[in-house]
Amino acid sequence: VCSTFNGYSDGTMKPIKAIKGKVTHLRKYFEYYGFTQVSTSIFYAKIEIPKRSEEEAEPLTNEMWLELYEATKDSQKRLYLLLEKTSGMRPKEAMQLTEKNFQPISSKGEKMVVPDNWTELKNNPNFRKLRIGLLTTMTKTGKARHTWVSDQIVGQILNLLDESDGKLLFTKQPNPRKAVGNVSKWFNKRRTKLGKKNPKWLERFENGEHKYIIYSLRAKFISDCGGADKSGNAGHYWSGHEKYM
Repeated sequence: VCSTFNGYSDGTMKPIKAIKGKVTHLRKYFEYYGFTQVSTSIFYAKIEIPKRSEEEAEPLTNEMWLELYEATKDSQKRLYLLLEKTSGMRPKEAMQLTEKNFQPISSKGEKMVVPDNWTELKNNPNFRKLRIGLLTTMTKTGKARHTWVSDQIVGQILNLLDESDGKLLFTKQPNPRKAVGNVSKWFNKRRTKLGKKNPKWLERFENGEHKYIIYSLRAKFISDCGGADKSGNAGHYWSGHEKYM
């Protein structure tokens, strides 16, 4: 069935959602009857369901991003929005972050020893930048890369690293796919609420899909980088698009 899929312009979203439901029931059926080798990860790796590409997301405008930020009261979510705006990470990558992914870098560009408390770096004159290392197991392309924490939020991130005590920074859900689903639902609810005052939030493509989704945060980062790099490659590089690595 999936092999006949030819895009979303023909209004096929409802059938695709129905297929997802059938696939989910099929997996549960196998598990119920003892086919333990059909684990969730293997099942989804073998069965590919057409889905909207993250590259299709419309980037948020500055006005929209500010509206979302100001409407967000949870401090952790606000910090997540700032990190997405300045790092270019995919939601799945951000949802897997723990303190193990962070490395302090000195003013000489060298790795520093991680202190007992991350906030000690605030008073360390040798501390210059905080780097984020994304492992091969975390990225969509399977290639490791790094990005940086903006000076704008480095103090808040250091606080969060101490508070997290080695746990996930932005979610309590250990399954990355489900964690992205949760943050996507959160974004969609905010989109509906914000759309009551600003109709732009509710704009859709011709196929009926919303223009602004959770990946619009990352799309904004890529778009913003265009102001510093006219070639347009910098944003794609830092956000992990394979052809630019």
